[in-house]
Amino acid sequence: MTYLILGYDFECREFQYQGRTVKGLAFEVKTNEKISERNKRNIAVELSKKGGFWIRLHQTAKGIKVEPYKSYALVPCKDDPCGLELEQIEISHKVLMKHTDCFDDSFNSGASSEYYVEE
Repeated sequence: MTYLILGYDFECREFQYQGRTVKGLAFEVKTNEKISERNKRNIAVELSKKGGFWIRLHQTAKGIKVEPYKSYALVPCKDDPCGLELEQIEISHKVLMKHTDCFDDSFNSGASSEYYVEE
């Protein structure tokens, strides 16, 4: 079955994870393959100090299935001498919640990336 993955980026204060400096966070949700642009806009992700990542649906969202997919720490690429290009490394909810002092409660209603997966 094919699913659409939507990615949401979040700012954070720097912290160390797996010997690397984290410069941001990202969260992905898995949705129906054929989701309308309108329904994409009805999905938002919240980053909360109390509960980590939360998926929020607008009350007008209809006929879509949305579930958590993956969480990432955004770190500078090892082969970028300037440290401007970022890559993703997976981060667990448990580890994320150990660093709540490094992010503020925030809300993101616009996916910054999307791709398809077969499962």
